[in-house]
Amino acid sequence: YQRRVHGKTLKFNCEKLEARYYADGEDAWYMKKVLTELYPSSTKCQASRVLRSRGHEQMEKPFVVETLSEGTGENSEKGDKLTMSYVGTVRHGGEEFDRSDKFEFTIGNGDVIKGWDEGIVGMSAGTEAKLTIRWDHAYGRAGSPPKIGAFADLVFVVKVLTIEKQKKRATKSTDES
Repeated sequence: YQRRVHGKTLKFNCEKLEARYYADGEDAWYMKKVLTELYPSSTKCQASRVLRSRGHEQMEKPFVVETLSEGTGENSEKGDKLTMSYVGTVRHGGEEFDRSDKFEFTIGNGDVIKGWDEGIVGMSAGTEAKLTIRWDHAYGRAGSPPKIGAFADLVFVVKVLTIEKQKKRATKSTDES
């Protein structure tokens, strides 16, 4: 991209997120300010750049569920309390960062990362699955140091142990006679 500001030429390379200024002295700082205001780097652009520099491809979908074995009974839905076991690894490198034999949470309450809140819905008790979660549905731009770096995709091998269905609100019906 190229633009003229105050008679000077600005060139901006979106891929490398760098600017070249063809200006003298005092105008250069002003042009840099104008460029960064016009083209702030988005988090997704930064993530793509970081992943490419590591030799990794960006996942297209926010999460992918690969069922390893089917469970039985009713499927989980938002508001249900689940007991799970899991092993969490970083997608690229395979380093294990967490595991639990008995972990409880309620779907949709924000108790867990977004990829879990959305990816676990529909599983039934006994289901074993591999849940691969894109960085923006995991720990995001900051990661969770020291084991989970910035823009890290995560892989969880999960098993739904129990599902405690949410209590449905009783609806009042009135008969008009």
